[in-house]
Amino acid sequence: MVSLFGFNLSSDTIVWGLFVGLLVILLWLIFLSVLVIRFYKKTNTILGKTKRSDLAKMLNEHIKTVEDARRDVDLLAKELNQLKDDSVFHVSKVGLIRFNPFGDTGGNQSFALALLDERGDGVVLSSLHGRDRTRSYAKPVKNGKPGDFELSEEEVLAVKKAMGEKVNE
Repeated sequence: MVSLFGFNLSSDTIVWGLFVGLLVILLWLIFLSVLVIRFYKKTNTILGKTKRSDLAKMLNEHIKTVEDARRDVDLLAKELNQLKDDSVFHVSKVGLIRFNPFGDTGGNQSFALALLDERGDGVVLSSLHGRDRTRSYAKPVKNGKPGDFELSEEEVLAVKKAMGEKVNE
């Protein structure tokens, strides 16, 4: 019998206690070894065969690449916004109406073509085709409405069509 911290312990109890303690330490070491092996594999996957001295260089190159990419993205975002602002003034709405202004001649050779920007500003081009001549007209449109000139029925339909309204041709 051995007395330890006021407890009387037999030699078998001490041996079993040491055995359990060693077993716990062994399991802890196995767990830590598994963690180290996993970390080592992940590190090798990321770094490959890079040496320690090359690691700082590699990270600096990566940081520079990321900074360059961020600068490029910012530049592209500015250019995209400028293009969006500019596109408001480009022809983006088109409406075409073909018609026959004279009942005695054949075919829908005449037309009214509305060319408008995002705000509904632009022009209506009209062509009236007759037997012996063809006449062309251009009339301004502001906010989807006639400018200084009165629009014909077909020209109004072309503007409505360009503005996205449903039109019965």
